Amino acid sequence: MSEQKISIAEQVRAVLADRPDHAYTYAALYEALQDAGVDTADNMNAINKALSYLADGGYVERLGYRETATFQSTGKAMVRPRLSREESDRRRRERDRLRHQALRAQMAAPRERRVDANTVARPKPVKVAPQPGVTETVDQFLARGGRVERLTTHWEQMEQAA
Repeated sequence: MSEQKISIAEQVRAVLADRPDHAYTYAALYEALQDAGVDTADNMNAINKALSYLADGGYVERLGYRETATFQSTGKAMVRPRLSREESDRRRRERDRLRHQALRAQMAAPRERRVDANTVARPKPVKVAPQPGVTETVDQFLARGGRVERLTTHWEQMEQAA
């Protein structure tokens, strides 16, 4: 196996722990980290995030803001000890096993149909069926005494106007 990688936060804590009474500025801290073998140009964001994390956790005291900020170790021990590589791998394998087991159970379960406004079952409209009974022609209706109003078409109206 490869050797265990030391995180940026651990390296920052180690630099600050070397001189616990010294207040480091950004420049001095970057210089000390470079002396410790950290590539500060590539890890600038990681170093800033680590400083923010350590300050929020109370491991580092931050005085001032932005360029004038200084950082000093508080001497507070880590609350959660870092897991060994083997324990971390074991926990990751257990999480993966449980996640894959849940996914397999989900795939095996019958899939429920999603119902929303567009897929909900609506009753189909009833078609109007012809009414059974006696049907009659216009002539039969007129013979019975009915009145029919005749509407003229637009071309007939044009002929009448001309």
